[in-house]
Amino acid sequence: MTVTIDDRCTACGMCLVTCPERALLPRPKRPLVVDALCTGCLACVEVCPRDAVTEAGPSALRSGRVAGSVGVARTVGSVGAVGAVGMAP
Repeated sequence: MTVTIDDRCTACGMCLVTCPERALLPRPKRPLVVDALCTGCLACVEVCPRDAVTEAGPSALRSGRVAGSVGVARTVGSVGAVGAVGMAP
């Protein structure tokens, strides 16, 4: 299980400081989620003041909005949204 971060994100950083696994990488518009580190605890979902962070469920996986591979970082709703960890989107 992992999470997605959509266009409602204001990059406030609440999810970054809340994530116990450090599975979110800071970016100017919104953090990237590192699937390989995300344990699905949903702490980031609970703390987001804009409800921009949501659980990536089966419907998101079927629609192709979420990259399901281990070691992939991504956000939803921007150009270049899917990229390998360590590479610029």
